[in-house]
Amino acid sequence: MDTRFPVLMYHGISGDSVSATNSNGKYTVAEEKFIAHLDEIRRQTLQVVPLKTAWSNGTCTTHGPIVVLTFDDGLASHYEIVFPSLLREGMEADFFINPATIGKTGYLSWKQIAAMQRYGMSFYSHGQEHVDLTRLPLETLRHHLRLSKQSLEDHLGCTVDFLAAPYGLLNNQVMEVAEQEGYYGVCNSVSRPTMPGARSINRIVVYRYTSIRTFRQILKQHPFPYFLRQARSALFYFPKRILDQLSVLEITRPRR
Repeated sequence: MDTRFPVLMYHGISGDSVSATNSNGKYTVAEEKFIAHLDEIRRQTLQVVPLKTAWSNGTCTTHGPIVVLTFDDGLASHYEIVFPSLLREGMEADFFINPATIGKTGYLSWKQIAAMQRYGMSFYSHGQEHVDLTRLPLETLRHHLRLSKQSLEDHLGCTVDFLAAPYGLLNNQVMEVAEQEGYYGVCNSVSRPTMPGARSINRIVVYRYTSIRTFRQILKQHPFPYFLRQARSALFYFPKRILDQLSVLEITRPRR
């Protein structure tokens, strides 16, 4: 049996469709569209499962297809819009947060996080700060991941088993240090369903412009939207990443 399952990644949710268009560009989804996504999950009779459950127990798919909902950045809209919407539907979700931004304007507070946790929402690390982990020196990276995990565990009163790399950027060093610091898995932004027990956990970004038709195909694990996204990444993302790395090499190259 194929035990792969889609892990959806959201960022901001806006109660104003105009704000959703203008705020944070393609990553802010209008509330009405988010509600339509939850309705579609219901229509497809998918079971919304916490990441830890889906990741650790692939046999749960024997009771029907599953989907995991995740939200990045610990934004205020996660408490104001996402949380009540999930409660109405009886769904749980996972939130990846940066301890350094908690309590700041536009972000979740510890009090809000505690309230969400009481109703079944889970919280994991998005790094201590929202930075590209692949660019950090080894010891800085280690401190960054350790501090984030310890801070969250102290406030949440439970283990923090997963890390979501900011911008979805990973390399071998990040994976190795995360494992050494006690993270079970690290989330990327590769548009493919993921497997239980995977060290690198694939997540599918839900964009402002993601149509309900595409969303429906993603839930059904239809190959077309996954292929299309990977093709776009190959054409636009990876060349840019290579140019960024070359720029770093040029900056750090000793002058003669």
